[in-house]
Amino acid sequence: MALTNFHEDITDDVQKHAPYGYTTKTNWDNARVRSLTVTLSSADILALNTTDIEIVPSVIGKVHIPIFSSIKLDFNSIAYASGSVVLLYYDNTTTGTYAISVSGAALIQSSVDQFGANYSPLSLDFALSLLENKPLVIGCSTAFVNGNSTMDVTIHYLSIDV
Repeated sequence: MALTNFHEDITDDVQKHAPYGYTTKTNWDNARVRSLTVTLSSADILALNTTDIEIVPSVIGKVHIPIFSSIKLDFNSIAYASGSVVLLYYDNTTTGTYAISVSGAALIQSSVDQFGANYSPLSLDFALSLLENKPLVIGCSTAFVNGNSTMDVTIHYLSIDV
């Protein structure tokens, strides 16, 4: 089965089983897995503790639900030092709602090319209205220092109508 047909197959199956208590939800009718990749420069990585990087822009009337994140560190010549876990948040990393961990600090501090991935169990227990119209951003609480590598951050997510 092709991924593009995935949602249609689920919808058809749920509608067939409606007599058994299953119903379709209109806010999931247009949901499909999407992904965006952003390449962070070394300046972006060095400033992650003070400057959030928007990965998925806000969309009026939608909530983005992260499913899977991955990073690819393209090592240059100087490894990063210090730094903390890179996290994905709704809206901002100061007052926003935590969504998913993107990368451990050790992976970013590596002196060789690296790939890392993390999935979300989709256990967000917040009112969707609190997450509506919010971008997904990344940041960290402790600064990385020195490094000069770039990093690709990819987020796979659903956008649902609220």
